[in-house]
Amino acid sequence: MADKKITQLDAVTSVTSDDLFLIVDDPAGTPTSKKVTASNLAASIAVIGLNAGGSNPVLIHGIELPVGHQIRFEGSTDNAFETFLTVTDPTADRTITFPDSTGTVALVGQQAYWG
Repeated sequence: MADKKITQLDAVTSVTSDDLFLIVDDPAGTPTSKKVTASNLAASIAVIGLNAGGSNPVLIHGIELPVGHQIRFEGSTDNAFETFLTVTDPTADRTITFPDSTGTVALVGQQAYWG
């Protein structure tokens, strides 16, 4: 994007880490603005999104959720029912590997279904 003016773009389809975004703050009707790079903006958004519970997440080579947070999936119907992915308090490093395959993950205690 850095090689084109914003007026030359139909849509923003990609950004580079050094592209600049304008942030406007309007406390008490007195707008002020700052420029922020795309990489700093992305890091700030990640902290805001993951830090809602007041803990301090550490982002290293992926996503690390703070204590007490979980991944929530909404189904195809936006309703009061979701699926949550969470872990118990680990006592050692653990790895869960999903196979390179399409299918359904079975749960312990779930009745086996062999279609």
